[in-house]
Parts: sequence; C-alpha cells; structure tokens
Amino acid sequence: WAEYTASFVATETTGEARLQFFLGQSPGVVWIDDVLLTPHPPDVYRRDFSNGLALLNASQQPQTIALGALFWRVRGDQAPLVETLIDDVAPAFTTEGEWQALELDSGEWEAEPPYYHDWGVGSHLTTNGSARWDLGITLPDTYTVAAWWPAAPAAADWNANAVYEIVSGGQVVAQAAFDQRTGGDEWHIIGQAALQPGAYVQLRCDGVAPCLADALHAWSAARYNDGSATDTVTLAPMDGIIMQRAR
Repeated sequence: WAEYTASFVATETTGEARLQFFLGQSPGVVWIDDVLLTPHPPDVYRRDFSNGLALLNASQQPQTIALGALFWRVRGDQAPLVETLIDDVAPAFTTEGEWQALELDSGEWEAEPPYYHDWGVGSHLTTNGSARWDLGITLPDTYTVAAWWPAAPAAADWNANAVYEIVSGGQVVAQAAFDQRTGGDEWHIIGQAALQPGAYVQLRCDGVAPCLADALHAWSAARYNDGSATDTVTLAPMDGIIMQRAR
C-alpha cells in the first residue's frame, strides 16, 4: 500500500466535476481505498532561526499569517508597502472618445537585431479622446506613478505631447508630457504626490497625432520593511519576508 496525493486549482463552481481513475495499462489487480477530496491548505512556508524567521507565500492568493509571537520587520529601503500595476485591459481602465484596441508586432523575424518582438493585444490608441486609470488607493500616502508604452515600429507616428495628469481630491497634483515616439519599453515617471483614495491618472491627447494608452506603475513612499513590530504578516501571492525576533 502507498499513499498518493495530487493538488489542483478549481477554476469554477460546477456540479459536473468528476473524480476518475483510469486503469488497464498493464494486467493485474489494483486496490483503491480511502479516497478523500479535501481543501488544500495554503502553501505558506516558514523557517524559524535563532534570531528571526523567513516566510514565503507560495500560493496564488494573499495570505495573513499569525506569527505566534512578536517579531520586528527589518528596516530598509526595499519593498514599497503598496505597489500596483494597472494595465489597459484592467477594469480600472476606462476611456472617453474614440479608441482603437491594438495588437502590436514588430514584424521582424531576423536572427540578428532588430529581433522579433510581439507585444500582443493590450494597448489602446486614440486621436480624439482621453483615458483614465483608477489607482485603487486604499492607504493615503505619497506615491510615485510611472507610465509605459511599447517601442513598436508604429511609434514613429505617435504623439509628441501626450499629457498624463495625476488627480487626487479633484485636483491635478502632478503632470508630465511625453514624446511617445521614443522611449518605448521603459517606465517614465509622471510624478510623485500625496494621494488619497479615489486618486486616478488621466491621459489627454493634444494635437493631431494619436496617443497610446497602456500600463501604469504606482508605488508608495511607505516601506513594508519599516522596522515596526507585529505578530501577524500579510503576504501577497508569491511573496516572502524575513523577520527579526523581538527580545
């Protein structure tokens, strides 16, 4: 006898799920007993050391872990307390005016530069409209916000004055204008400002050349590693942390 286990993620709720055993590759008698279907505990790994511990959330959902004692977060400049990417395919992205969804492809299939580059679907283009990304701010703090656009061959015809504005509390708190004909495949900082819940970024397209809307990156000035003491830790999916034992 031997115990066998398999884990899977159910992607939907259905009454049509079945558990099946397929036998017959070789002749013989097979006994099956004690078949169980149980919820899989979160894949959270912990390693304790004399002066601290290491935690890893290997699951696909955020996990809040009770530490069982008081621990100190280490103090450092890494790991913003809040960090998010907002793509133009997310529900937080909305548009006004006439926009065209693009599938961008370099068309190059060469063994030498320029190499083949396919950005796929996930950009929007307009010559007469505006775009808005809701930043999903839940913690008031100072945030840095950056914009990205692809370095596609079509960029040569894009706008030289695409205006991004960060809006919080109904006021424009930071703005920047970018030449989208160059600088693709890079993050460009729009600005840094104190933001409240409800803050968003809007893109205005000035001139006759089209503007492209793609992804935004926002991160807080507050650090996850702030030296504070805690007995619980919430980790994002596939995230980890090292804690110092309080004495």
